[in-house]
Amino acid sequence: MTLGVLALVGVVITALLGYLGAVTTTTRRHAKAARDGVENNHTVNLRDDLDEQFAGLVRGLTNLAADVGGIKSDLRGIRREALTDRQAAAEDRRRLHNLEDTLTPEQVARLRQKHKETP
Repeated sequence: MTLGVLALVGVVITALLGYLGAVTTTTRRHAKAARDGVENNHTVNLRDDLDEQFAGLVRGLTNLAADVGGIKSDLRGIRREALTDRQAAAEDRRRLHNLEDTLTPEQVARLRQKHKETP
């Protein structure tokens, strides 16, 4: 029986070693795949690359902010011009009303008729 037990122990040890060999091989393949995924094989350090990309993004945003500032300035100018035009039109209307007050009704009618005939 001792010989049978030794043979059985030998078979169990052989099976365990085979299993451990298969697990070790699988583990090595997984470790290599993980290493390939995280190994730095770039010519530029990843941090330096990200810093450069971020700096480019900041430059782009700075340029965009300057462009938006220019557009806002243009809009302020357009609003000032529109206000000036509205004020001038209001002054013209006031003068026309004052002019009508100095004319006789016949003169006003003639001017209105003449204005309708003018292309």
